Parts: sequence; C-alpha cells; structure tokens
Amino acid sequence: MPRMGQSMDEGRVLHWLKEVGAEVKRGEVIAEIETDKAVVEMETFVSGTLVEVIVPEGELVSTGTVIAYVDDGRPEPEATPVPEPVPSTAAPSKPAEPLMPSAAATREKRAQRGRRINASPVAKRLAEEHGIDLTRVKGTGPGERIGKADVEAWLEAQHEHVPTPEAEGVKRVPLSKIKQTTARRMTESKATAPHFYVSMDIEMGQALALRDWLKARGQEVSINDLVLKATALALTQYPSLNATFAGDEIHVHPHINLAVAVTLDEGLITPVIHNCEKLSVTEMAAATKQVVERARAGRLRPDDLEGGTFTVSNLGMFGARHFEAIVNPPQAAILTAGVVRRVPVFDSHDRVVPAQLLTATVSADHRVTDGAEVARFLQELKGVLEGGFTLMLAG
Repeated sequence: MPRMGQSMDEGRVLHWLKEVGAEVKRGEVIAEIETDKAVVEMETFVSGTLVEVIVPEGELVSTGTVIAYVDDGRPEPEATPVPEPVPSTAAPSKPAEPLMPSAAATREKRAQRGRRINASPVAKRLAEEHGIDLTRVKGTGPGERIGKADVEAWLEAQHEHVPTPEAEGVKRVPLSKIKQTTARRMTESKATAPHFYVSMDIEMGQALALRDWLKARGQEVSINDLVLKATALALTQYPSLNATFAGDEIHVHPHINLAVAVTLDEGLITPVIHNCEKLSVTEMAAATKQVVERARAGRLRPDDLEGGTFTVSNLGMFGARHFEAIVNPPQAAILTAGVVRRVPVFDSHDRVVPAQLLTATVSADHRVTDGAEVARFLQELKGVLEGGFTLMLAG
C-alpha cells in the first residue's frame, strides 16, 4: 500500500482492475485505492504477471502493507550457503541464519511487519488518550484489525466509558475521511504554526482584458487561472515563501508546486499542479482543469496529492470578498482570493472612476517569514495582475 500524500497512513482497496494471472506493465493502473482524501488510481511498480492478491477489495490496511505480488520473471535470489561450523570446546552458540533469506521468508517477514498493531489511526489515538496497550485489545475488523469500536468495548469492559452525550432530536452525521483529515491537519496547523495575515486590493481591469483577449482566440482562461499564474511568477521573485518549516531549518523548494483548493461533497482537497514556474497561462489553465476534473471524478493520481509547496484558495465564485485561511502544513503560506467587485475609486487626479478590485490575502507561518516580506510578495502579485499581459510570460 503506497503512501499517497503526506497525511495518508492507511488506504482501502476499492477495486482490483486486473485479475490474478493477468500480464501488467510498469505504470499501468491495476487498482483503485481510497485514501483519506480521495480515490486514487494505483499503478504497478514493475512489469510482469499478477500472481497473488493479498488484500481483497474493501479491506483497509496501513501504508507499507503488502497488498499483491507481481512476478517480474527474474529468478529469486538463492540463499547464501552457510559454512559448516568449526568444532569448538566453547559453549554452543545460537545457529547462524542464512545471510540472504529465501523469497518465502522475505514475504513472511513483510507480512509480519504489516500485521504489527493492525489498528486504525482513530483507534490508536483513542488508545493513546486512555493509556491502553493495543496488544490487549481484540480486533473485530477484517484481518482482526482494531477499530474505534473495539477500543471503546475494551474501555467498557474496564468500567471506563467514553462519554457519548445524547440529545433528543440531534442528527448525527459521521465525518467523511476527507473532513476527518482536514480537521486533524488544520487543528495541528493552528496549534503549532504562529499565523499572521496580510491583505491587499488588486485592480483586475487589465487581467480581465487579457482573459477576454484569450477567449476571443478560443482559449478559455478563468480568473483563478490568472491568479495561479501570477502567484507562480511572484514566487519566483520571493522563493522563501515557496518553502516548508523543518524544525531548525527552512527548506526552500526548487520548483513551484501549487496546491489548489477544490470543494467536493465529501470536503475540501488540495490537488497539486507541479512545476508551475515553467507553465504559460494557457498551460496553467489546462493543467488546473485536468486536475480539478480528476478530483471531482474521484480519479486522482498519486502525484496529484504530493509535493505541494504553496496553496491557493479562491472563493470568489461564491461571492466571498475576503477570507483568511489556515496554512496547509508543512507549507509556509497560503493565498486566498475573493470575488472581483466593481467599485468607485479615486484616480491620480482625484476623479472618481470605476475599478475592478480583487482582495488577496496571505496567511503565513511566522517561523518562516514576516509581514514585510509577505507585503512585498503581494506587491509583486499586484504588479503582475495589474500589468495584464505580463501574465503571458512563461516564467
């Protein structure tokens, strides 16, 4: 079970797309995996024959667990012969193990590792809160997996009930996997990262003129695409915001991988557009459209959920003027954009003229950056968007 995203620690096999005995090629999709964020297509890592399925459809397992075997046709390594021990008068020692175990032994060790503390993350957190040794709890899930209900049952047996207050007429709605993950990560972010916020109004007249110019030539580009392109250009000038906090270090990334907030019925996810510093505005629009369509269809690829270095969230389509977001850890900052609104402003001659204003806000981690740097970044973003055709630059 591969790890598809930083927050993933378990996955469910929804469908096997290949049957045992089928020939598969490296990079071919062989299964659909449900993660804590989305349904992701899993590709095989090698070419060969699918010889065994370990984890059936519907079963939830930890990342790193062996879920299937593909025979690549190469002979299995033979065990290295161990030389006969030299007779000695000393006390007999423990027999030596082969230097290279057989393939069967290797599979058995892998399976044993996958079975260690076979419990869900919720069950592990609940056990930690109550000081429970999970080896004493019997799991009732697939493969004797320990779930939340098993831990609660153990607590009841010990006369220590988990409080579950009841209220008449209250409708209980279980949190989706996406919302559970969002709740955990955002709580951790606010608790550990010292947030601060900087906002700036941007005149979008020239950017909207560019959008209309491209549309007249058959190229559909949205306001959000323009904001994404401008963000990538601004980050090339302020790379310290394209970074992550890592203890006593700050890791500045060589590529700009923008995570884009997408709202689904199940909650909010942030698929990633990679190497944005190399994309033109029309390429950015095409890449964004593709990743959003995959997210809404539940067909994200593993790399769609990995490697984000900066997040952009736009609620302008809902009419929101201004909002502050929580930093998406371990990133240093997130940019939010509101609706483009037509308002009267004073020009340089004190005349009242119409303007198309968008309010952009950066939420940032004060351990990585400061207010002055974020303000300069927003000035760069403002200059790019107000320059209109500056957005046509490739990078």
